[in-house]
Amino acid sequence: KKSRCRSMRHTLFAFVLFNLLVPPIDSAPPCSTQGQPYTPCSAPWQHKGPGSYLGSQGLANAGAIQSVAKGPKTDILVGSVNGGIWKTTDIYATRPVWEPVLDGQPISCSSISALAYAPANKTIVYGGCGGSTSSEMGTDWNVLNNGDWGGVMISTDAGKSWSMTSFPVNFYVTGIIPIGQSTVVVSARSNFFSPNDGGIWVSNNKGKTWKRTFQRPVFYLERDANSGTVYAAVAFSGDDTVWQSKNNGVTWESYSTGITWSGGRQPFYPCLAISLANKPPVLFVGALTVDTKNPDNTFSDIFYRELGSSKWNRVGGQPMKMDGDGMPKDRMALLADPVQLSTLYVAGNGDASAYRVDWRQNHWTPMYGNDTRDGSGPHADCRNYAWEDERNSLLLVTDGGIWMREGPRAPGGRWLGVNGDIAEMEFYTAAWDSRLNRWTAGAQDNGVQVTGSNVGARTTAHSVVGGDGTITAVDNRHNPSRLYGCIQFLDGLSFIEGDYPGWKQIQVPVTTWFPNPRNFPFFAHPYALNSQDPSRLVFWANGTEKSRPSGFYEAYIPDNTTSSKDIEGPKLLLKTPAPSVIYMLVAGGYTEGMSDPGVLVGMNGTHLLHKSAIENGKVFVHRLPQRFAEPIIFTQYKGNQAILGPLSHFKTVSLAVSPADSQVVGVTGWPETVRVNAAGSEGVWLSSNGGKNWIQITGNLIEASGTVARARPGGILFVPIPGVSTAILIGTVTGVFVSWTDVAHRGLWSRLGLCSDFPLVVVPTISYEHYSDTIVVGSLGRGVYTLHAATHELLRLREQQDKSTCVVPALISRSNDTLAAAFFPPQVE
Repeated sequence: KKSRCRSMRHTLFAFVLFNLLVPPIDSAPPCSTQGQPYTPCSAPWQHKGPGSYLGSQGLANAGAIQSVAKGPKTDILVGSVNGGIWKTTDIYATRPVWEPVLDGQPISCSSISALAYAPANKTIVYGGCGGSTSSEMGTDWNVLNNGDWGGVMISTDAGKSWSMTSFPVNFYVTGIIPIGQSTVVVSARSNFFSPNDGGIWVSNNKGKTWKRTFQRPVFYLERDANSGTVYAAVAFSGDDTVWQSKNNGVTWESYSTGITWSGGRQPFYPCLAISLANKPPVLFVGALTVDTKNPDNTFSDIFYRELGSSKWNRVGGQPMKMDGDGMPKDRMALLADPVQLSTLYVAGNGDASAYRVDWRQNHWTPMYGNDTRDGSGPHADCRNYAWEDERNSLLLVTDGGIWMREGPRAPGGRWLGVNGDIAEMEFYTAAWDSRLNRWTAGAQDNGVQVTGSNVGARTTAHSVVGGDGTITAVDNRHNPSRLYGCIQFLDGLSFIEGDYPGWKQIQVPVTTWFPNPRNFPFFAHPYALNSQDPSRLVFWANGTEKSRPSGFYEAYIPDNTTSSKDIEGPKLLLKTPAPSVIYMLVAGGYTEGMSDPGVLVGMNGTHLLHKSAIENGKVFVHRLPQRFAEPIIFTQYKGNQAILGPLSHFKTVSLAVSPADSQVVGVTGWPETVRVNAAGSEGVWLSSNGGKNWIQITGNLIEASGTVARARPGGILFVPIPGVSTAILIGTVTGVFVSWTDVAHRGLWSRLGLCSDFPLVVVPTISYEHYSDTIVVGSLGRGVYTLHAATHELLRLREQQDKSTCVVPALISRSNDTLAAAFFPPQVE
């Protein structure tokens, strides 16, 4: 996996206690068909995968998974960080089959951060929601780029059906310890609106009621099954990290004597493990650690303590810090072997992926590469371990899904990606190839992915650019279509032509033209294909020298391009004066009823830049209706190193220009005050004169989303339907919502499809493929979804909302020349 940054760090930590708690929004649960401010109706969304994708080792990778739990018989459950809970009964199959068990259930969240069966009765299983995705660093540990933190859910039939308990919402659930038949202890790291407001709660009636018993931020819970003592790992607590309760979580006392974190650093996400094979049992605590005064200074430590002894002891011999890529917000995983007395399995992030540790002898053995018979290893950035006792295999969940190490106790085993057909990929963007019926998409931690032709729901995709995938686009005018994608900081920008396995990939050498890391400072750096001539790729660069000033640049990609040598250096379209920056841009459009390839619209956190054929291409700069959060904070520590946040892994703003009229502009995003307690008013704004004036069209969107915290609108999109109106689509924390630009419908939002059609998942962007009339969503946790015959479905939704019923007369099909394709150049035959 490529490093997430080039000479820049991306962690900034604020250690401030916020006491203000914002109450949950009073609205119906997002998947309820009752009590909504709109009429919930179905829509024919199609899931287009991937089931998994093939990485560099030829092994199956998936999206990030935080939790794994071994159930009765061969049942295994995993908690995806943004894609719900999945179950398999055949983990040893060549391609395991996974089922999304939360779909259609009355739950209010799908960003799973904790998962546990009740040892006394494995038909009882609990799941908790929180900010466990790695897709955002933030100004603190609270992750905002994920689904709602809706509380704790329970299943009493081994995961077949689920319901929410009464656990309070907006807490980042980090640990669940079921005890007996009815008691459960739950920990939380923080509150969505108060980053230090963590604690521990206890229920003695399967979650019907809860009592808070501890007030400090807790990241991990462990229980000694012999004595019944419960242990908690407290984050950012100095050396007072471990606490114990001898009465099932009711009261707590410190259990930390002897813990001294190296260099005075703080444990970011401390974790625990217990060896019951030892008599007395041995408890372990470990963490990736950080210097609070210099976040670039990170390390890791592990300690052990024989229960009943007087203090903790350090596990020595660490061959490298487990924070391999210097990002302590990633996790460490610990698991004691259930039989071998001195074996501890350890995993970290970056290159420190998996170790077998003889903790008594301080001897560490890497469990990948030479330790395996085939040189295999798991996906980087590890999260949690579990033991598979049917064949004594080790399960490890990571940013690349779930992995299994056969024969973990000695050299000679191998790693397998057992992701099978699990379909929980975290995509930021997706675009549709209408010629070959396939997609390209940018995935958090899992690169740019492309499928072969005629993609199916659980199709295996292929990684074509490794790293953190960001912006993707498709030129469907060209024949064959060109599928573009890049990773962080515009790195690896290239396009695919042809079908798998014979496709060719051609680099667009933007980082050769602009080699300074500060030329492309944003993780999801903006570029776009000109809608009127998609052979013209437009991007913004932060200039660092006179020959390459800050501005919008255009790279022309000739039709007969066979290599990057055929692509000439970029042309400067428009300078942007320092310190102006551009977060997002649109190129090409229609102005006053005519094709206008000169349209250029860009925005940052405060202003909109607008250029079109009006007044002979004059550039207008207008203030935005509110200030939006910066995706990067240039806080210098030394040299070229900088701290990124609050949303360093994607965008904080969303911009759309109507394909039918370049003067119609829509914006939304994260308010600037989101940095403090996730505060600030969310909104969606519309302009009909290129940004000169703005109309607030948020309307009922926040209520309609059913969020318990923030709707987080993004991915704004216009789909013009001549003779009717223009549909406005918005991605939210709970799905896709639709309104219209005409006054009678403006600000009245309704969900596009039920949760049985389109799951409860974060939608960061939406795209529209005009030639095939297809809406495309790259969801942050459930892969790619498409809605074909989109114009017909949008008109049907409009009729359903007007008449407050899902039963409406069949609509007359509209010919292609009346669709949005009329505002784009014809395809090359």
